[in-house]
Amino acid sequence: MKKSISIILLASSLLFILLSCNDNDDNYVPEAYRKILSLKESGIKDYSMNANQSSITENILILRGGGEPHSESNMEMYIMSKEEACEAWGYELEQIELIPSDSYTFPEGTVLKLDAEESYRYIPITFYPSRIYNAIKENQEAQWVLPIVLHSLSDTINQSMNKLLMRIDVYSPLVTWKQDEIENIEIVYKEKELPITLQITYSENNTLDFEATQDDNIDLKTLVDNFNKVQGTNHELLPESSYDLHSFSFTADSKTATSKIILKRDGLTADQTYVLPLKLKLSTELIDITESVKYLVVTNPKYCFEDLDKSKWNIVYCNSEIAGWGQALNLIDGNNETAWVSNWNYFQWYNIAEYDDLYFGGNVSLQDAQFGNVSATELHPNNYWTCIGRRTASQIQIVVDLGESITLGGVGFRKNNNELGDIALKAFEVNMSETFTFNPPYENLNNYNLLDDGNDWGESVIEGETPLCAGDFWYTLADMKTSVIKSGRYLKLHPLSTYHEGNPFCSSVHELFVKKLISVDGKSVTD
Repeated sequence: MKKSISIILLASSLLFILLSCNDNDDNYVPEAYRKILSLKESGIKDYSMNANQSSITENILILRGGGEPHSESNMEMYIMSKEEACEAWGYELEQIELIPSDSYTFPEGTVLKLDAEESYRYIPITFYPSRIYNAIKENQEAQWVLPIVLHSLSDTINQSMNKLLMRIDVYSPLVTWKQDEIENIEIVYKEKELPITLQITYSENNTLDFEATQDDNIDLKTLVDNFNKVQGTNHELLPESSYDLHSFSFTADSKTATSKIILKRDGLTADQTYVLPLKLKLSTELIDITESVKYLVVTNPKYCFEDLDKSKWNIVYCNSEIAGWGQALNLIDGNNETAWVSNWNYFQWYNIAEYDDLYFGGNVSLQDAQFGNVSATELHPNNYWTCIGRRTASQIQIVVDLGESITLGGVGFRKNNNELGDIALKAFEVNMSETFTFNPPYENLNNYNLLDDGNDWGESVIEGETPLCAGDFWYTLADMKTSVIKSGRYLKLHPLSTYHEGNPFCSSVHELFVKKLISVDGKSVTD
């Protein structure tokens, strides 16, 4: 208890002494700690500006603290020399440049005063970006800066927070390409109109009306040669007579401009690739234009195609498949993991003792004519005719209803490597017909293999040989180099041979694709 009373008495005595000192002496806080001035943001700070801004104002925050902050303070901000800035922030002399003295102002001056009630003050500094931009163009390798230091003769300055290096970048509004700089264009018909868009970057708004046009002073042939060297190609320059390029018109308050180029087949060789470099110039010097060249890679194929939508397709006939996992429907289901597989082994599915006389040797026989019998041609649950007969590849026929009449341009196959032997398909042909008829039973057994009765397939439109590997493989009229062009709604796929030498009945494909022909030498096939 006595100890507690002693502590209280001691604390009271100290408080009395401090209060007495306060009454009699205002200098109880050391002079150096009465008022301490510093910059809120010291060190290095980066600023980005646009050259088309007439002016931009930034603020520097000065703070005051210390034991007796509530009194008047006087200070000065001054600009350091280039040598002082290099020493303070570790630059070499050639690495920085001071922005011109006429490119900034301190509206309130650099001699400053904080009144007694002020603990901080925002000091504005106004920049004139266009003047800085003109200076930067003289030396674009250096970093342009404004180094500021806070100084006072009467108050203490926090030496660790009294310097600010304002690093300044000024961007001119820049007109650039909005689309990719390499664009592949196919002239499908006699002419093609291609929209091209330019945009203004590094600017919040546009205040000018101006135009962009092709720069007539550039050597287009040299640009094409450079393009071929980089791309590893051997394309020709697009002749001047084969295109019309309209100018790009920018209006005030708009940051984009869209023009068009008309590409023409006149003067071009079919199946030849050309390149047109686009390098622009502006009608004003107040905005910069990109140095990048846009390249139009232009082709004008003799045959032009369009992928056919598979959503309307149906299988209407298949004379050899494995029910379920190997059915012909797998050709058009959009799933690369499923496959059509021909029936190579009748022992799997049927009582060989009962049908031995029909299947012996694996040849097609009267079983195809016994309509209504389990061994007969039957309507598949998905509404197409299918046969149980095991057939060699050359006897197999698959008919697809495309859902619309098209002019056939090409077919593609997806083949995967797995245990199903789907690499077995080798040679094939494809025919077309506007109509398809099949009404079993037929006494003419050849019709199950040829589908000639009531159908006019004509000669083969597409034919080819698939490689012995996995992948997507396309065969088009351009590959055939033939004048056979035929339209139809029904496509007949007829394998001709197989890679599976050990089993001539084995054939398989994962997916079937079709391209329709839309033009020949620029003329629509529907005209």
